[in-house]
Amino acid sequence: MNIRFFLIGFAAFVLLTVATISDVDAERSAKGVPTSESFEFGPTWGSSGIVFFAGTPPLATNAQLNLFRVNSSGENRQQITEASGRDWQPWFSSDGSRLYFSSDRGGNSEIYVANGDGTNVQQITRNGGVNRTPYPSPDGRYVAFAADLELNGNMELFLLDLQSNQLVQITDDPGTDQLPTWNPNGVHLAFVSNRNGNEDLFLVDFSAGIERFNISQLTDDDGVDTRANWFDAKHLVWETNRTGDLELFSARFDNGELKTLTNMTQSTADEFGRPAFSPDRSQMAFTSNRNGSNQIFIMDLLLPFAEALDEDKNNQLDDDEVLLAIQLWIEGRSPFRLNKPLTDEMMRQLIDLWVKGLPTDTVL
Repeated sequence: MNIRFFLIGFAAFVLLTVATISDVDAERSAKGVPTSESFEFGPTWGSSGIVFFAGTPPLATNAQLNLFRVNSSGENRQQITEASGRDWQPWFSSDGSRLYFSSDRGGNSEIYVANGDGTNVQQITRNGGVNRTPYPSPDGRYVAFAADLELNGNMELFLLDLQSNQLVQITDDPGTDQLPTWNPNGVHLAFVSNRNGNEDLFLVDFSAGIERFNISQLTDDDGVDTRANWFDAKHLVWETNRTGDLELFSARFDNGELKTLTNMTQSTADEFGRPAFSPDRSQMAFTSNRNGSNQIFIMDLLLPFAEALDEDKNNQLDDDEVLLAIQLWIEGRSPFRLNKPLTDEMMRQLIDLWVKGLPTDTVL
């Protein structure tokens, strides 16, 4: 049978199916990880899956938090640390082999590193201060983190050189500077600060070297901008309440500025926490209370080169956008900004993945 004739008929069937099934895309694009605790937060995504912390909320008296791991589909839950106090704020190295996290298992909040499965735990800071939110550099040489070394309640940013064990102080401001996140280019470090009276995103530029850097402000909004992470070298994603509730926004990073802001979650619930992306950037893990408790969710994403079909710019292919692709293919046209036409084989793969609810960006 001619593939074009078959797919035209199949497209008509799809139209009828979409008309009779509600919320099919919402169910496909974001799925909650099964929970066993009332508080689950802070995902990071490495080669061994997704790691997050769960337990008693961290600000409660006698808080107890441990690290857990699930696979890329959110299944096969495993607890990978067990210590008194809090093991939390995990982040994988860029190659996914090492896991950095904060812990007060020794009585003081310090930075630790372990294998991706939680084994071989080693303490890497011993400064007597409060040390939190580690984030390793893309080349693996440095770990950026926030610390209160003076124990006066003021967090500043530091870099720990893992080769020399030298500590480099990045910020020195009366405000709270925290939550550093490395750009994959290894040159820029975004962080959160309330130095101007409101939590906003700032940028450290290391173009001139680790000890010769410049700091600039990235966001300036009446809302709170916090907990950011880089999707890639040119896109930053962060938590904000600028629309009223908590949502995850993204923006294009261009010449030191954020442009073209996009709401990525658009839910009536709160979507928050620093987002984490799968190694192939096809999925995003984040925290949401849409089911009544803080739960880890996994959302399908579009890769940057698949944006041509993403008409509503919500970073996922909706049913009507797939149908648009089918229509353009039937007419022998290419989607806007897509440099190659949709071939029969591409459409076969696209429809197959879409029907199964799988990411479609590999086809494009």
